[in-house]
Amino acid sequence: YQNQYDLVVSFHTFRKYHFTWTYRFLPEFEQIAAGKKQWPVWGKQRDAIAIFVSRCGKGGRDQVIRELGKHFTVHSFGKCAKTHKVEVEHQDCSVLGGGRYPQKLCVFGKYKFVLALDNTRETDYVTEKVYHGLMSGAVPLYDGAPNIGDFLPSKDAVVHLADFKDEAKDGALNYQRLAEYLKGVDADSKHLEWRKTRDVEQWGARFLKNMRHEEPTCSICRDVAEKRCNNKAKK
Repeated sequence: YQNQYDLVVSFHTFRKYHFTWTYRFLPEFEQIAAGKKQWPVWGKQRDAIAIFVSRCGKGGRDQVIRELGKHFTVHSFGKCAKTHKVEVEHQDCSVLGGGRYPQKLCVFGKYKFVLALDNTRETDYVTEKVYHGLMSGAVPLYDGAPNIGDFLPSKDAVVHLADFKDEAKDGALNYQRLAEYLKGVDADSKHLEWRKTRDVEQWGARFLKNMRHEEPTCSICRDVAEKRCNNKAKK
């Protein structure tokens, strides 16, 4: 259906007009690089995984939550596979103003890990989920875009669930092995190193390109205005 339109804005970075959530979080990443971000104390965060999932039955996420919960503590606050309520477990977060986002980050910041599962495993399809985890101070457990590294300040900024899939069992996630790995993650973990960077260039060219791309609607307006002006000049 995209062929029916003159101009298309999508998450695919090969397109002239594209959008990334990396770009959306540019101010937050700049704050981190400037050393102005206040992180929660790792030792005071819960040894558990937090997750919000509201679209049930999509991509098997409900099943992942239930199976992972058999091997590691999981607090699920969304509509799907719900185990806890924010207003009960984290009352201080539930009364925050500003909408759902501040409340969600408040909850995530109380945990060492968050589950960030995108809706599809498609190249370039990286949503806000992984960034909510990163900005909260937790370590995201990510599954989704195979090139997620292009959208991260470090490939180690997340725990890649793909690394814990058992090919001998049709690529099924080895929950026990994942749980054992998470128990060994500490304050000196490689997953937290990216936060210490004060030179954004160290985050890598691909990440920086995605973080700094031009707002696509501005690009379209500029190109349309230029085309209109050129057409008038020809007349």
